Amino acid sequence: MVTSGPPRRAVLYGRVSKLPRAGKDDPAQHGRPDAKSVDHQLAELTAMANREGVQIVGTHRDDGISASRFAGSKPREGWHRVMAAVINGEADELWTWEISRATRDRPVWATLITACIAATAKITINGRVHDPTDADDGFMLDLQAALAVRESAVTSKRIQRGTAARAGAGLPHGKIPYGYRRIYDERTRALIHQEPDPETAPIVTELARRVLAGEALAALAGELNARRVLSPDTWRARRAGDSESSWVWRPDTVRKVILSPAAAGKRVHRGEVIDGVTAAWKPIIDDADHALLTARLTDPRRRTWVDGAAKHLLAGLAVCAECGAKMRRVKNRGCPSYACWGGKGTGCTARKQVWVDAFITDVIVARLERPDVLDVFRADDTDTAAAAQREVAVLRAQWDALMAAGERGPDAGGLSVAAVARLEPALLAKRADAERRAHPPTAPRFVADLAGPDARSRWEALTMPQRRQVIRTLCTVRIHRARRGVRTFDPNTVTVEWRTRRETP
Repeated sequence: MVTSGPPRRAVLYGRVSKLPRAGKDDPAQHGRPDAKSVDHQLAELTAMANREGVQIVGTHRDDGISASRFAGSKPREGWHRVMAAVINGEADELWTWEISRATRDRPVWATLITACIAATAKITINGRVHDPTDADDGFMLDLQAALAVRESAVTSKRIQRGTAARAGAGLPHGKIPYGYRRIYDERTRALIHQEPDPETAPIVTELARRVLAGEALAALAGELNARRVLSPDTWRARRAGDSESSWVWRPDTVRKVILSPAAAGKRVHRGEVIDGVTAAWKPIIDDADHALLTARLTDPRRRTWVDGAAKHLLAGLAVCAECGAKMRRVKNRGCPSYACWGGKGTGCTARKQVWVDAFITDVIVARLERPDVLDVFRADDTDTAAAAQREVAVLRAQWDALMAAGERGPDAGGLSVAAVARLEPALLAKRADAERRAHPPTAPRFVADLAGPDARSRWEALTMPQRRQVIRTLCTVRIHRARRGVRTFDPNTVTVEWRTRRETP
């Protein structure tokens, strides 16, 4: 029915939280028989407005964006334009299919109502006009908004319960980790299981092995880019149907991939690995290697400088036995040598590089050929992982209690911020030590692969960073001052201190 007088100006808005999958009808995608796609919502609203003789001054939409406070921070550009039209007086009415399409968030609803009252604008829900300044209309609007908010909260609670239950059972949830793929039921689209992906799982395995062998993250990232290996970002873009605009690997990308708890078959819930829960998928990186990677890459003492471009076997690794300084590779009277640098006795020791390199190579290879080379990584009986794991559980509970006391504050029987700050460092240090003991080191795979009667040929096939990593893992090399006037190499001037299990990095 067309009314007389100036035409009513309306801005139309449509929204859905999830986009429909290809080959599926829209209602089935939203779990409700009355669900409508954005196209359907706007088409029906447009037809109603035309029948009423309403002038449409704007049509805006948000596809695949939630209006709940429990959703992420993805902006609703269409909704922002709707609010601008109302606030600027460009529209007399806001038309939407139902309140929940506009918002499921109390603060957003309050902002909308305030703007409509200030601009004397009305809200039309599925063709029925509501005046926010009218007592009955305002009550009905608020009631529908409250029901939409409640529905969102109930859904969130249900999802949280389901997520916690899946976490406790070790089942996958959330984004698919790089290196895996998920198998779904073709009819119901229900998740059947998660398994290593034939295309990307070998990349994870390769990166873990090469980082354990001492290769630098930056060097690995550069090589992966040169090989055009599928990066996590590009892999996810391909799965989402987006164009592959980047193949970029970065050092932090390599780090995240190999430190992912999921890659080691660990279930994470709310950012924490769940102790005692076995994941329902096969790990790509075994637990021992993952523990070594985590210890190495999260060690606060770890320097940002890396070995990736190292050219000399012992530069920066060998130590001066006289002053404790690191040995550098220098030209000593034109002869390549290792000399101490930076200690109180700077320049007190220098040995020819060719002699020391050959001697250490023979010592390391001989050690790798021995059948007991891996004994250094075996746990002893007095420091069991089980006892350390119980200690970790106690310390975590103490830390949680400390944080809770800090949140309560002294007025509620808790602790002040200063008290928490004073107690927290020591507690975290104890926890870190217990967590290290809870996962006693086992032989790194790259060392175990070298060990045996063919150790020399395998050693010769290693890159320089890999050889340095073997030395760093097995021992400390100390170079002593040679006797004055001696022009030949004395093996007693170079000592090798084999690491114990506790000292393995």
